[in-house]
Amino acid sequence: MATPATAHALVERTDIHKSCKSLEIILNILNEYCEAVGAIVTLQKKLAKALREAAGMKATDEIAANAFNGSAAVFEALLAVDTKYTKFADKEYDSISTEVKKWFKKLGKEEKLHDQKLERANARIKQAGQSYEKKSKKNTSDAAEEHARYINLISTLGPEISQEK
Repeated sequence: MATPATAHALVERTDIHKSCKSLEIILNILNEYCEAVGAIVTLQKKLAKALREAAGMKATDEIAANAFNGSAAVFEALLAVDTKYTKFADKEYDSISTEVKKWFKKLGKEEKLHDQKLERANARIKQAGQSYEKKSKKNTSDAAEEHARYINLISTLGPEISQEK
């Protein structure tokens, strides 16, 4: 269910990826639809031409020729409308596809930046933990001070990491 545009709810990465996959499927189907409509236009053109040719045959009597010509006129009118529609659908597909590609690229950059921030924060915590363990084993008098630094770093980076996630 969609939320209002003004609400910016936090969304899990897996949900974002599912939404991206859904958009990808929609675009692929829209592309197939545009191709199918283009194929129908081609068939309408061939059918109108075949009907006109059949109407022009010497062996075709007047009633049949009129029916063929009438049918050809219907398919030609339908062809004109569908040709415009096909051009419009192709243009819309190209426009949507371009925008979605830009958005996917931007999303990829944002994900990479997010991952790098988390890696740096985790590296700092790991380094502080190793430093604490190393110094507390060497000199027990520095252990309290080093422990305080370690706890301070964790309490500083904890909310930062939580916010990033």
